[in-house]
Order: sequence, then C-alpha cells, then structure tokens
Amino acid sequence: MGVKIRLKPFLQATPTLVDISPQAKTPSLNVGELAERVAALPALRFYRRLQTPEAIPSLSSKSSGLIYGSVTTQDIVKLIESEHGLTLVAPDVVVAFQNGQDRLRQTGSEVAEVNFSNGSTVYLSIEVVEAG
Repeated sequence: MGVKIRLKPFLQATPTLVDISPQAKTPSLNVGELAERVAALPALRFYRRLQTPEAIPSLSSKSSGLIYGSVTTQDIVKLIESEHGLTLVAPDVVVAFQNGQDRLRQTGSEVAEVNFSNGSTVYLSIEVVEAG
C-alpha cells in the first residue's frame, strides 16, 4: 500500500524570483520586464514612530519628524518583495536614494532610484509617515 500525498494549492501569490545572472537556469523575468513592473508600482509607504523631546532632550519639538528606525534601501527591496512579489537581486538591480544618503531618518517624501543592469533607471516615490 502506497502513501498518498495531498498537495494543497497556494492561497497566496508566491513571489516572483528574479535571477538574471549568467548562472540562472531559467530566469522568470528579464531585466526589461522587471523594470516595467517596478515602474508601475505605486508610492511605497513606510510607517515609523516619531522621536519625541522626552526621549531625546535635544529635540525642540515633535515636529522635527525624526523617526525611530531609519528606512534603508534594503527596506525598500524587502517591501517590494513582500507586498508586490518582485525580488530585486544585486548586482543586476541597484537601489539608491536620489539625495545621496544611505538611509532616511525623518518623515517626508523622497525618491529612490532603481538602476537595472540593462541601463534603464526607474524612480520610485518613497513616503515615510508617522505610525498611528
């Protein structure tokens, strides 16, 4: 008597693994398709708690917009993968903030530049807002 295995279908969309290196056996997306999908993404929103004058006496007021837990380019890559199912793999895709900083440390809007190995560049709107 054999063992019966019942396979359950995935209830969630699984992320698209994007491996476009020369060693890739069967890439699921080419760089051009990936760039198009990234360009179609809406603004990415990150929620962070604000630092308060009680926590840091040198702050003059809550309106400084300084946040606990900065937003990095790695956070952007993780959010794109978790919410949109696209995996950005270095060195074929490089993400950087347009302002030249390595991280965002306060609330507001910023632009992230996503550079692809085929030479195309996509600009993403990044919003850091106070966690409610």
